[in-house]
Amino acid sequence: MGAPPLPDYREPQVDNANAWPELDRARSESLTQIVLRDAADGTHVINAAAPVGLDGETLLITRNPIDITERVREARSTVALVTLLALFVSTMLSLFLAQTIVRPLRELVQAAVRVRQGRDRQVEVPRLPDRRDEIGMLARAISDMTHALRMRIDAVMCAASIGSSPKSAKPAGSTPSCRAPPSRRSISPVWSPTSSDRARIARKTKGATSSSMLQPARQFGVVLAP
Repeated sequence: MGAPPLPDYREPQVDNANAWPELDRARSESLTQIVLRDAADGTHVINAAAPVGLDGETLLITRNPIDITERVREARSTVALVTLLALFVSTMLSLFLAQTIVRPLRELVQAAVRVRQGRDRQVEVPRLPDRRDEIGMLARAISDMTHALRMRIDAVMCAASIGSSPKSAKPAGSTPSCRAPPSRRSISPVWSPTSSDRARIARKTKGATSSSMLQPARQFGVVLAP
């Protein structure tokens, strides 16, 4: 619900007191009458009639505040321009934030998801060396964390592979390291037999051979002479 529409302003054809209704009411009621009308150009016209003196005389004033209307229109244009400028600045600021904050964060999230899924072993997490703010610190922290996690996984897999081999024995407290197995030439002999050891081994071998030859002869009743 709004105010009733304003009547249109029309210049009277005859310039006398009876052509102005507000002037006639001011005479009859002895009260000031103010009427607001719309001009053809969209401005407002103010008519004010008031009784003056003691002889029943009245005063009529007509005012068309074009300067006030122009100032109001200028103020409206200024407000509209400032609003459009604010919308433009906010749009550009949103795009800037999207390029400087949202995009790096999206790349870090994608790299973290690849690390979690474990599909790509060599996941390159962007370190953003040019960024000195919190985003750059976060990127470098995630990159260092990924590298440390990869080294820990390599160490665990290395220890598991060494522990699963049957002949691997390492002293307690030693850190397993996955290296290529040494060649046979580089393996030093653990025990080197002396001449007395060779003679003892030869006697045991000769005794075992003679006993193995006598067992078939005894089964068939053959006695071998010494």
